Amino acid sequence: MLDEFEIAERNKARSVGLALTQSLTLPPLAYLIVAGTFAPEADAYRTAYAGGLLMMAALRAGGCAPAMILGWTRPDPEPES
Repeated sequence: MLDEFEIAERNKARSVGLALTQSLTLPPLAYLIVAGTFAPEADAYRTAYAGGLLMMAALRAGGCAPAMILGWTRPDPEPES
């Protein structure tokens, strides 16, 4: 069972991960909107593929962020002797 401090720490890491995901997803979204609006002559498949790759990278980074935050901030367990 997690104590209250660990639950609060986990929730804070999830909140940071969500904020990171949202902020990293906005530039690819803006790229797709701008490329579709101002460059209709561009190759639609390549534009969509590039935007999709950028979105996937943003989602992966944001999804891994809570585990990385907790891994870096939690103290190492005491060695059992």
